[in-house]
Amino acid sequence: MGKLKRLTMLLAVVLPAVAGQAQTVDICDRTPQVRDALLEAVDADDCAAVNSESLAGVETLNLPSKQLTALRAGDFNGLASLQRLYLGGNQLTTLPDGVFDGLTSLVWLSLNGNQLTTLPDGVFDGLDSLQSLYLGGNRLTALPDGVFDGLARLYQTGESVEHAVRQDKETTMLAETLREWDEQKIDEGRREGRREGQQEGRQVLCSLAGRRFGADTGDELAALLA
Repeated sequence: MGKLKRLTMLLAVVLPAVAGQAQTVDICDRTPQVRDALLEAVDADDCAAVNSESLAGVETLNLPSKQLTALRAGDFNGLASLQRLYLGGNQLTTLPDGVFDGLTSLVWLSLNGNQLTTLPDGVFDGLDSLQSLYLGGNRLTALPDGVFDGLARLYQTGESVEHAVRQDKETTMLAETLREWDEQKIDEGRREGRREGQQEGRQVLCSLAGRRFGADTGDELAALLA
């Protein structure tokens, strides 16, 4: 058999096999909690050599209550089959731009119970399969215009997003009001050499707390301040 013909035959066999071979992916620079969850999900030990096919096959990533304070762009790269992402119960205050890019299979996303005050523009862009989104228990006071545009399949948000935003806004406003009233009245009391301002401030504080969190909370606060 001629050399050229033999080479052609070998290449016809070898090249498709090499092209279809899974590559290794380095995930060492991802947020530590995300890295560890991914290693567990793909049953790997070396973060510098994760099988790309295994990564693309991950369907669920559990990261609730992992003391996450921040995420990095690229944390979820390569997770083409990811359907459920649990990020609730952490201390996230913001989300990086594009953090969910490429998660076209995602149907469930929980971000509840964090400390988010707003969301980046376009944070949910491309999440064409998303059906359930949980945002309650954050500190949301505003949302970008059109942040949910394009989520045609979204039917469940756990609680009304508008309600979650309103509640978080009310909580923030309440805290600011209580602080301003207490400081103002204590100040007045000191300036006048009387405790009247301080007492009035505490009464307002207890009244507002009772209206926002229930009468029992207002009564308990009043007893503790007495």
